[in-house]
Amino acid sequence: MKNLKKEPKTEEKYLMILKNIRTLIKFNNMSVYEFAKSVGYAESSMYSKIFSGHRNLTLHNLIAISNFFKISLNELVSGEFKIEQESIK
Repeated sequence: MKNLKKEPKTEEKYLMILKNIRTLIKFNNMSVYEFAKSVGYAESSMYSKIFSGHRNLTLHNLIAISNFFKISLNELVSGEFKIEQESIK
């Protein structure tokens, strides 16, 4: 019999992605404004809307974020990225 790994629910996965993004922002000592501007959000309130659950991240958003932090989309989603000592700023 196969050892089946239980996959997290969609909401849990989404929360994990948000946690990964927060980790990257914090490690790079970025403000919400700097992050929002860097990934192409017109205003930093978009960041608040996403992290409060009033707006979902799109695939386009995830790609922009992973490109900005110079990690793969898979690393961003899984959280299996290595944080370098050098800041991206």
